[in-house]
Amino acid sequence: NVTENVDVELPFINRTQRQLPRNDYLAAMMSHRFCLVAPGDTHSTRKVAESIAIGAVGGCLPVIVLPSPSHLGALSFLPYASAPWLSYCSLAYFLPDSAIKADSVRSVSALIDRLAAVGADEAGRRRRALRHVRDAFVSRRAEVDEARGTHSAADYILAEACRLAKRLRRRRSVTGKEVSAGKTRPAAIPIAQLGAAGEVPQCLLVAEAGQRTLMPKSN
Repeated sequence: NVTENVDVELPFINRTQRQLPRNDYLAAMMSHRFCLVAPGDTHSTRKVAESIAIGAVGGCLPVIVLPSPSHLGALSFLPYASAPWLSYCSLAYFLPDSAIKADSVRSVSALIDRLAAVGADEAGRRRRALRHVRDAFVSRRAEVDEARGTHSAADYILAEACRLAKRLRRRRSVTGKEVSAGKTRPAAIPIAQLGAAGEVPQCLLVAEAGQRTLMPKSN
């Protein structure tokens, strides 16, 4: 009976869905070395921005679960996915979801071993990279940024939207000229495959199902 099963499972469902108070949640992120950024209903999640903002100030370093296969626009759900000033490979760790689904025990064991091997030098490099981009992931009042001479997320989002619009306009302009000259219209390049997406296979903590691990271990 489905209803009886749900009644039995409900206490455990409620327990797993319980949320920490905001201050406790942030304190937990500050007290751990790594934060797993796992998808919910979709791969896009605010935990990406939270882990970058917290990691930059000494909290947990982000371990981001990616859709597989990782080489086909896996970064498209991440903020500023094609921005030339942002290299996710330098500031976060990646975990392909196919590895967990294919062999969870072996993959989780390899993941734990890899993260346990992260030394102070490697963690320091990633925190410096996180600090470099942190302003793009946090929101502040305009008067605060004006007083500090800084920018925050709204400024970066607008700047990135303008950059992509200019890029699309240039591409359409070139394509229009080629069509006028009788040349075949080239296939559009999906936003998901622009910029940093090509670096993902080299940055995986554990390999995708059926492939070798590519990310070197820490010295």
